[in-house]
Amino acid sequence: MKIACLQFAPEVGKVQENIAKANHILERDNVSGVDILVLPEMAFSGYNFLSPEAITPFLEPTKSGTSTQWAIKTATRLNCIVMVGYPEVDISETKMASTSSSLPNSSVRLTTPQEAPADTSPSAELDTSSPRRYNSLVTVSPTGAILAHYRKSFLFYTDETWASENPLGFLTSALCPLPTPPSLAASTTSPSSFSSSSSNDYLARVTQGICMDINPYRFLAPPDAFEFANHVLATSSRLAIISMAWLVLSSPEEWIEETREHAEELEISTLTYWVGRLRPLVENEGGKIVVVCANRTGIEGEACYAGSSTVMKLGGGNVEIMGYLGRGAESVLVVDLEEEPKYQLRIGPAEEMGEGDRQGD
Repeated sequence: MKIACLQFAPEVGKVQENIAKANHILERDNVSGVDILVLPEMAFSGYNFLSPEAITPFLEPTKSGTSTQWAIKTATRLNCIVMVGYPEVDISETKMASTSSSLPNSSVRLTTPQEAPADTSPSAELDTSSPRRYNSLVTVSPTGAILAHYRKSFLFYTDETWASENPLGFLTSALCPLPTPPSLAASTTSPSSFSSSSSNDYLARVTQGICMDINPYRFLAPPDAFEFANHVLATSSRLAIISMAWLVLSSPEEWIEETREHAEELEISTLTYWVGRLRPLVENEGGKIVVVCANRTGIEGEACYAGSSTVMKLGGGNVEIMGYLGRGAESVLVVDLEEEPKYQLRIGPAEEMGEGDRQGD
């Protein structure tokens, strides 16, 4: 099974330019033969909107806007699953917080009051007479069908200025197609990697997250609650995919200087933090769990992004780095999960792994 992360530096509000850049990178890097392509959080709108008024022109209707249409076109062209983050306005009357429409009864939600606490954030005070707005992630199949739709559960400070929390909590759903009937198997003319048992093992239960979801709720919950990681374990997921716009604690001037010299290097403090927030998966003895951290790079105003998109396998006290991109790289990371890891780390007791300052998107 091959997973790809498209890491680039979108600019706030430049939707068509950002789409053109993403298309250029995919073509330049000759991406083909992958099973899943993951883009960053709010990939085409940009992320750093500081007010409801600023983001309003860039909101997209649920599962039908510019980002979804791009995902459908790209998924059918590349014959793979495509996941892309976007700012959503829910114009439906039902206002369902998350769906997995193409696969009935495929979602698995195991939320507790601690995982989905009452919404007391600033976003809860947004005008409820207007359509709800969410920071969302849409997943499209190789045939162009909507496989899943997830709304961010834990909001970062920037989200709280315009978005509502997902009241249903984290989502785990099946992203694999239904089995091909034996009577039709012989007539299949276009082989797909999705027919392999290995791919379907991973895709049978996929937990979807958006950046801040891996942090403690509003940075107020106990750090060892590990809400997202424990949800992955509780739902028996073998694959967790996190679309990100993860910040690095640098000024724009520092980021430019550091990236000029170390653009292709991994932001080690960021990776260490991610692994720390996923510690229950590292300590899990029930088999390796693949985690995809699909981040962005670049600068938006004072916001500097960490890049460092990484695919890793966690379990048994080990962290296997299957592949990564540097902090300033604008390219596609392609990882074959059947290959040997690039690096392997053995993680010690919890007290030896500090999480540093609070980080997020």
